[in-house]
Order: sequence, then C-alpha cells, then structure tokens
Amino acid sequence: MLIFLVPTKLVLAESIENLVFHGGYTFETFIGQKNCAIYLTIFNNSERDFKFKNVTTEIASKAEIHDVKRKNNIVKMIKLNELIVKKKKHAYFQPRGKHIMLFGLNRKLEDGDYFKIFFDIEKNITVSAQIVVLNKSLKENYLH
Repeated sequence: MLIFLVPTKLVLAESIENLVFHGGYTFETFIGQKNCAIYLTIFNNSERDFKFKNVTTEIASKAEIHDVKRKNNIVKMIKLNELIVKKKKHAYFQPRGKHIMLFGLNRKLEDGDYFKIFFDIEKNITVSAQIVVLNKSLKENYLH
C-alpha cells in the first residue's frame, strides 16, 4: 500500500496576491480563562476570491470563525465553516460581529504578548496573521 502525504505550504500573506491581515488583537486573560475572541481585518486586494476554511493557533486547542446573528432581540454566536473574501473586498472581525473564537487556551495571555493564528485556504496553502494582546482595561473602549 502506498500513502501519499501532501504537505501544507506555509506562505506569508503578503506574498499571496495582495492578501493582507491588519490590526489583529485580543485582550489579556486571567489565570484559568479558557476562551477568548480575536479581531482583525482581512483585505483582499487581489483579482481573485479567497476561501478561508480553517483557523488554528498554538495557544489554544481549538479555533473557530464565528459570526453574531440577531433575531427578535436574541443574539446568537454562529460557527462559520468557511469564509469567502471576494476580490477587492475585505472582512472585518470586530466585537459584536465576525470574530475568531479560541477555546482551550493553554496559557494566560499578557498585555504586550504576540502570537500567530493560521488560516487554511484553498489549494493547500496556509497563511498566518500576528495577533497582539492588549491590556484588559482597554476592552471597554473597544466594545463600545
């Protein structure tokens, strides 16, 4: 029996036809906190659409792309199995809207820390974005 493994190619976002990640952030966590949300903007300045299928990070056991839906004064967080960013468009990940949810954090996030998240897109390519951890006292300003 022959088994063929197709390695995923890690490519910097800037080198993929003008796909740019900007302003990635989250807030510091407290000891024992297991979940947090990440916010950033993805600019697709290229001439093609990109489909984001999966997101991962080394600091959590699971990461998911979520959106927030409101209906009859009820707010629900919905997992997105994929996100398409059309050519010459952008996707905002922000409080009360699309965001990346991390589950099973394996460490406390401190103000000033940095870490990477990785997005799988079509054609076995993975792109990364850097996330900065902000002081939790700023959270109130960002959420209003």
